[in-house]
Amino acid sequence: MNILVALALGLLVVYALYSFTSDDHVNNIKEYWAEGLGKKR
Repeated sequence: MNILVALALGLLVVYALYSFTSDDHVNNIKEYWAEGLGKKR
């Protein structure tokens, strides 16, 4: 149950970030994570 609650809160945080940020800011975040995952691989 604790894991499900943590996932639910995480989704709420992500939803809030997408709601309150502009499209450009969201794209920058996506590019940042894409580069981070690319470097790890």
